[in-house]
Amino acid sequence: MGNLFYYVAPSSPPSEVRLQALSPTSIAVTWMEVPLMEQNGVITAYEVFYLPLNHFSGLISSNSTHVSGSELSVTLLNLEEYVNYSVSVRAFASIGPGPFSEEEIELTLEAGEFATFLNMQLVLCKQHYNNSDNFKKNYFTNFSS
Repeated sequence: MGNLFYYVAPSSPPSEVRLQALSPTSIAVTWMEVPLMEQNGVITAYEVFYLPLNHFSGLISSNSTHVSGSELSVTLLNLEEYVNYSVSVRAFASIGPGPFSEEEIELTLEAGEFATFLNMQLVLCKQHYNNSDNFKKNYFTNFSS
């Protein structure tokens, strides 16, 4: 008699989901893979589910994006400026999806702000305009994890 295999979806979500606002309309999302013993097969894809939390237009829409099972990050684009987003990630195996990770929340930046990495340290840049002199000043705020 041959071997009998049972395929099931991943039994745990991806771990260490981290969010970082990069601009007024984008958030970087990273995660660690599902622990090997809980993958229950080959991870074929990840789904990143995101939802604006303080959306006052009356219409609340959730979105999701998918990346391959070998990817452990994605950048969410075309988000709303200065809005909190709830983000969760789940893994897919050949049989279907596993559970979502715990919700993480990140606020997109305000207009005129963007994040960049300098020497592996995240730096938030704000552009301010001096109305009397009509020139731009850049202020940098260092972030430490």
